[in-house]
Amino acid sequence: MKNKRGSEDVMLSSVIFIILNVVFLSVIALYITRAGNTASIFEETYAKQIALFIDGAKPGTRVELDVSEVFSIGRDLDFEPIIKINCEENQVITQFSKSGGYKFEYFSDLKKCESSLDKINEKLIINV
Repeated sequence: MKNKRGSEDVMLSSVIFIILNVVFLSVIALYITRAGNTASIFEETYAKQIALFIDGAKPGTRVELDVSEVFSIGRDLDFEPIIKINCEENQVITQFSKSGGYKFEYFSDLKKCESSLDKINEKLIINV
């Protein structure tokens, strides 16, 4: 009867160990699925490339970027892609799937910029 208390301690610590391992592995699996999603990789890539363009652009510049790859991802995921440039907050916002999205800030202090997403020709038009 003296060892009954000791076996309860071992059992409790084993249960806690198993629960913590399950929680830890669940968090890792969730991170891997989110990181492995191609949409999230393209969201980050496009946001950073557009921000680099805006940082290097001179006033009066107009550019058309081919974003057909983005629309292809959107069709695969049954989602209409979103690419926005917020001049007031100096942000490029991209979202290519129902989950997530990506915001990236640029450094240029533009007074005015316009962007539009041409869904027919699958192009992003940026006027700085």
